[in-house]
Amino acid sequence: MIKMKKVLIITDTFPPYKHIGRFRIQQFAKYLTDFGWEPIILTPTSSYLWEKDDSLLKEIPPNLRVYRPFMPPTLPAMLRNIKESIRKKDQTEKEKISSNKSIRPSSKKTGIKAFLSNCINSYTRFVNKHILIPGSQILWLPFAVIKGIKIIRRFDVDVIFSSVPVYSNHIVAYFLKIITRKSWVSDYRDLWTNDVTRRKRFTSFRNNFERVIEKELLQNMDCITFISSQMIPVISSEFPDISFRNTAIITNGFDPEMMSGLTVKYIKGEYFNILYTGRITPHRHHNLFLPSVGKLISANADLKRDLKLVFIGQILEQEKVHFDKIVNNYSMQKNIIISSWLAHQEILMRQRQADILLLIVDDVKFANVMLPGKVFEYIVSKRPILTLAPEGDTKTTIEKTRTGFVVPPKNEEMIQKAILHYYQLWENNQLFINPDWKEINKFNRVNLTKKLVNLLNTIVQNS
Repeated sequence: MIKMKKVLIITDTFPPYKHIGRFRIQQFAKYLTDFGWEPIILTPTSSYLWEKDDSLLKEIPPNLRVYRPFMPPTLPAMLRNIKESIRKKDQTEKEKISSNKSIRPSSKKTGIKAFLSNCINSYTRFVNKHILIPGSQILWLPFAVIKGIKIIRRFDVDVIFSSVPVYSNHIVAYFLKIITRKSWVSDYRDLWTNDVTRRKRFTSFRNNFERVIEKELLQNMDCITFISSQMIPVISSEFPDISFRNTAIITNGFDPEMMSGLTVKYIKGEYFNILYTGRITPHRHHNLFLPSVGKLISANADLKRDLKLVFIGQILEQEKVHFDKIVNNYSMQKNIIISSWLAHQEILMRQRQADILLLIVDDVKFANVMLPGKVFEYIVSKRPILTLAPEGDTKTTIEKTRTGFVVPPKNEEMIQKAILHYYQLWENNQLFINPDWKEINKFNRVNLTKKLVNLLNTIVQNS
């Protein structure tokens, strides 16, 4: 019997974390064993997560070794949980008030809660901005390193593999490499100190300090995997004295097994549905897309009657007021449907039932490097995708797979033309696409895992 090689995978995006990023590591772990590699997962305890669902634990392969070192709860996290409990209690009280109009809320009580909420927010921002560097998960570092050393020695691990977006994962891997002398592959799913939005949130001291950390880590990585080819020139321009020759592009993708269980088929309905799944954040173009739609339906009575914009996911609190203002300004209330998060399989089915899928790439510098995991859910849905994106890997992927239109995110006229084009096809029962499945299959998680295995085998042979 051939002995399986072993890889220690350090990640935070793993069930029960609800983030879509969990699928990258989870599905690598699922298929690595088919190619002679046993994955061992090192991930924090889930107590600090603010988006978790314990039912997702059933997604973990039954024979997978998963170790969860202690993650100390930060005071901001505990305060956040208290605040969330207060919010839920307030929501319950509001529901009681709406059902019994004789009950009146106490303004004094509301004022105290608002004051406490502001205090919690201010304290949380201060600690997260000035103390927990590069993030709250840095508190996990000593516990993760100790557990990682034990795992490496007990199972004779061949390679260490760390994956962001939590940059503390790379710091854990750095110390494990220094101590155990094992080869280290880092997985860059997001930019770190090159992330413009991150730089804007923090002080120049913190940004410079993190840049020193990132440079030290980059110099010790044996290989780097990127999800986008555009990321390499961006990072190399920031660190020109570091060689980035030992790199590989391994994008996100789709799990064929997960998709094969979806039997729902598209049927034209009463309304022309444009579906968006995910978050609405300050850097997404809803503030450009929604006004474009508002102006369009104001001039087209038929479209106003037929159009439904469906948002499934989360509108961040700081964007809700702005979002609602746009909707009210264009009298779009009857055209908007908002739903909170659904089970992932339900979202995948809704994607296949939609007329059009809406994809929005963040409006930030280096947006060209972005290739979100949602892209791959969309391209296998067999539904047309209306994409608001600049030149870059997302645009290239949509166009090469022949799965939709890509329009400049700030071009109102082109957005409106694309919507009208799809609407006319919908009216004539011709709203279908002819995807390039050969191109799409490049993003099959099995094929992507093969690329990772080839990389790991090369590293072991050269070590």
